Amino acid sequence: MASFDHSSLQVRVDRVDRVYRPGDVIAGTIVARVRKGWRHQGVGLRALGAVEIAHHLRPFMNEASVLTPPGHFSDGEHALRFEIELRPCPGAELLESYHGSANVTYTLICTCRRGPLRPALEARCEIFVEVPSGPPPQPAPTTFMVAREKGLRVAGKVDSTRCLLDRPFTGELRIDECAERIRSVDIALMRRETVSGVLGRAAEVRRTQIVDGDVTRGIDIPIHVFFPRLFACPSLAIDGLSVAFEVDVVVSFGEGLVARESIPVVLYR
Repeated sequence: MASFDHSSLQVRVDRVDRVYRPGDVIAGTIVARVRKGWRHQGVGLRALGAVEIAHHLRPFMNEASVLTPPGHFSDGEHALRFEIELRPCPGAELLESYHGSANVTYTLICTCRRGPLRPALEARCEIFVEVPSGPPPQPAPTTFMVAREKGLRVAGKVDSTRCLLDRPFTGELRIDECAERIRSVDIALMRRETVSGVLGRAAEVRRTQIVDGDVTRGIDIPIHVFFPRLFACPSLAIDGLSVAFEVDVVVSFGEGLVARESIPVVLYR
């Protein structure tokens, strides 16, 4: 008899990082752990890609396949191989995976119905999809200034406000003048979503400290930070959802005082 105490399904994909691109074939194995053998009405697999807004799903990918017809599983572990092409529904397009106030998700859903006296089994596995934006964007360098009336002047530049997600955000800054003691200087990636026409507040996605303590004035400080996976995506504008990003330069002082400057950026894959 099987060593496990209940029957279950598990979805395993061959790629360890679970990252795919349009046109890829998602290959893997369904593992059915069967206790005391039972009849079933078939094992099916569905690949669902959808935008989730306010708990409502808008599918743009819905691929399904039957892995095995109705039959009987004996006691023990059974492996069922699968392959599903990553492609959108007719008239739709694939979107990059994204988690925020709204979500863009891709889920593999395996189901097995076992008859009226046994509950159906289900297993899910999220995969992550990267959608290239096309040719690399031309660099768009810019300068910035963080300043206050009471003796603060921080000057800097960024190498481009058109940014590839798999490349670092780079530039440099220099503290020309500051009358107060600096606690830290941070680079914060901010995300602003518009969901169903409602503009949300800017939300901080990631903060990277580039200066710790009261740095020497007048020296060039490099900016070299990476974009986070999943919580950032190519700048997006579709029906009911848009996602825009900005990078904030944040100078922090004692007692929670800060000065900041926002730099709008456009993200690409």
